[in-house]
Amino acid sequence: MMLCKTSIICVVALVVSASILDAQETLAIRAGTIVTAVSEPIKDGVILVRNGRVLEVGSEVQIPADARVLRYPSGVILPGLIECHSSAGLRVANENVGVVPYLTVLDGINPKSDRFQDCLRDGVTTVHVIPGNATQIGGQGAVLRPVGPIVDAMILKSPSAMKISVSPRGGNRMDHMSSLRRTFQDLYAHLEALAATKVESPELPLSTPGDKTLSELLRPTLDWKKIDFEKIPEEKIETRRLPLVDLVRGKLPAFIYCARASDIRHAFEVMDAYQIRATLVLGPDAHRARDLLAGRENLGPVVLDATLEYYDRDLETGKDRRHLTARLLYEAGVKFAVQSQVSRRRSGVFPRNGAAHLWYQAATLVKQGLPRAEAVRTVTVNPARILGLDHRIGSIEKGKDANLAIFTGDAFDVRSWVDRVFVEGEEVYNRASDRDLKELLRRKEKDF
Repeated sequence: MMLCKTSIICVVALVVSASILDAQETLAIRAGTIVTAVSEPIKDGVILVRNGRVLEVGSEVQIPADARVLRYPSGVILPGLIECHSSAGLRVANENVGVVPYLTVLDGINPKSDRFQDCLRDGVTTVHVIPGNATQIGGQGAVLRPVGPIVDAMILKSPSAMKISVSPRGGNRMDHMSSLRRTFQDLYAHLEALAATKVESPELPLSTPGDKTLSELLRPTLDWKKIDFEKIPEEKIETRRLPLVDLVRGKLPAFIYCARASDIRHAFEVMDAYQIRATLVLGPDAHRARDLLAGRENLGPVVLDATLEYYDRDLETGKDRRHLTARLLYEAGVKFAVQSQVSRRRSGVFPRNGAAHLWYQAATLVKQGLPRAEAVRTVTVNPARILGLDHRIGSIEKGKDANLAIFTGDAFDVRSWVDRVFVEGEEVYNRASDRDLKELLRRKEKDF
């Protein structure tokens, strides 16, 4: 006898809920240092956890008699790190078609991907999976917990954002921007027709051959404020256009990729012309536009490229020049989050590149001269704010999700290990039972 799809989902949900409930006794974690990410580090502090939330945190917290106690006298606890721009769990990060707003990463996520296990091993408790940069309008992302038997159990927020790129794959920026503008102009014509007539809309293609699109012929300039979305029957909007409609009416934000500093101006054009709330994902040379970024009103934190240090050649002197983009942006007052570098492991071999680890990226910022507290915020508070989840994650505070990464020592010291990880109060990683890690260490010992 076959169960219907709804029944299967209900059974899985009950199993997952039961496992979480089993882990939700009062938990007290005492550590040498607790880094809350919003206040000074707490020495010899205690975190009380109950029902998946932080109940109390401080140096004078009373531990209930019935609490399960974990002690780490020399350990350091950080909020679970947040990977805010990632392709984790996706076999392919980009579609070949340039404009696919209806695409969702949920259709391509593999819950058993090694990338998610690597996240936990690095203390990452939240991952924003979103289409890659080689696109125009690449589709919708999702914020996930990096643990769960099925994708449905991993979802924290979906859809999270629409991926847009103002940087072309092939290098022709004029054609790329023209195509991007044409997409929104055709959307405008589609919505304008629906708002004016309330009848069946003619099938308008995403692009029209010729020198001008149909929407350009109808209206050379676009005034989105004249579109009364309340007058548009949603069932009349073409299904493939619905995510774009959510984008322009403010229900869905965007992540806009700018490979070069010169592309930032185009990103602002898209945001202003089409009323889009957006986070900028910047290339390595973003420091060249730091004044432009700093002068932009109401610009939230941006996402930096994984390359935090790069060199180019001075054409006048012929000498190599070193650039520290993060430090220059910090000095200009621009808030940002960092991301790790994509480095897929093969045949059980872990990534050797330090930039593949999010904690290493934050440690690099400290090495480059940023205050330690600011470096912590680039992998906790700032990405939480970018994702619109700072009311739940990103810091260790009363009432927030008990997403915790317990390090054996200084989190920015390469000699430290992530010992345990908790997601919403449930232990999801324990170094003592990490068989892949044990096998790696066994091979290293054999080599020596």
